[in-house]
Amino acid sequence: MQSEYGYTEIINKEGEDASYEDEVGEIVSTGFSNYAMPFIRYKTGDMAIFTNEKCTCGRNYKLIKRVEGRKSEYFVDRDGNKITLTRSDEALWRVSNSIFTFQYIQNEPGDVILEIVIKNEFGKHDLELIKEGFRKFYPQFDLEIKIVGNIERTERGKHMYLVQNIK
Repeated sequence: MQSEYGYTEIINKEGEDASYEDEVGEIVSTGFSNYAMPFIRYKTGDMAIFTNEKCTCGRNYKLIKRVEGRKSEYFVDRDGNKITLTRSDEALWRVSNSIFTFQYIQNEPGDVILEIVIKNEFGKHDLELIKEGFRKFYPQFDLEIKIVGNIERTERGKHMYLVQNIK
């Protein structure tokens, strides 16, 4: 985050600057170089891990430990914790030749629905492989798999990876 080009904030769920090590917050940016259309406190929708470490270059830049993903791309566990979707597609890697598309839906904390559009050669064994793969990375969640004929796209024709219905 080079301060000469803009100011970047990591804003926690209370709407305040993240200040403790490994605190999660949304990246909010203000740019200094676009005079025609400036971005002022632009909420990116990206979540990051804050760190108090200092830059090895010797300059006093704020640092981000790592970017976690999009704000809307989180499962919520029963305790209200946000868990990144980073590994969720791995549950489907072993059966990728047997499905056309998929989508996660979450309506309740701790419960996840996986809708899949299957090909003809999909079987009971494939269901077990998906459940096993999902439990490997998300043991704190209950997974329900639904086989559907179609997964709706957005008005712009995009496929949503997760429909997160928990506010």
